[in-house]
Amino acid sequence: MSDKPITLALVGNPNCGKTSLLNQMTGGKDLVGNYPHVTVQVVERQLTHKGRALSVADLPGIYALTSQSPEELSAREYILAQHADVVINVIDAGNLQRSLYLTTQLVEMGRPIVFALNMVDEVESQAAEIDVAALSSMLGAPVVRTSGKRGKGVAELLDAALDVLDRGVAPQRSFVHYDAHLEEAVQRVQAVVQENHTDAAVREQEGSRWMAIKLLEGDVAMLRAEGDHQRLVELGGKSAPPWPSTMGCLAKACLPMRGLVMCMEWCQKR
Repeated sequence: MSDKPITLALVGNPNCGKTSLLNQMTGGKDLVGNYPHVTVQVVERQLTHKGRALSVADLPGIYALTSQSPEELSAREYILAQHADVVINVIDAGNLQRSLYLTTQLVEMGRPIVFALNMVDEVESQAAEIDVAALSSMLGAPVVRTSGKRGKGVAELLDAALDVLDRGVAPQRSFVHYDAHLEEAVQRVQAVVQENHTDAAVREQEGSRWMAIKLLEGDVAMLRAEGDHQRLVELGGKSAPPWPSTMGCLAKACLPMRGLVMCMEWCQKR
């Protein structure tokens, strides 16, 4: 058995409680504040859980996996490079709609993942209830109720992450499909991605779909990385829908809406 620690990556929005969870896991005292970008670089801490050595990385707080800010690009490259054995997406229970913008992008990446529904005690104190089982079913991975302030659910979260890792494969997840026009564009670009890449991680369903979506968004970093595949870059540009300038890129137009629908349908009950 390798002596290398198992690496878990905490990913979430600014102020979602990632650093508080890290402090509870490791007994650390990293800076916690009520303003964005408290964590501006990857912070790693070591711990032992049930006899297994873990390294927990606190990635910068981000709202999306685009290449529009150094924090977003840093977090995205960390995940794509497979530095983390398991991704822990920390979701602010009090801001589900905002949190699910990032969550849906993480799901599309296809990496082993678990979800920490954090600060859930604060939501429940306002007589609200979140259907955790339904949320887990829709996301296709374990959802653990946590409180970074009180340490609630931390051990259970680590157990869930190790269970996902020990199973050896990411849980089967259903893609959130776009409307017919967008879905056709995604599948058309995805087919060319698979034709142009020999890397198994890119050619498989989730990796190739992720890349196709990024190309349709006009993601600068992805276009630069695919510069040698001229046909792929050109197809991505031609297939992208003609959004009005006020609407923004593909992800900005679609992800908030689908996050809102997910919330309204099955997340939160009064």
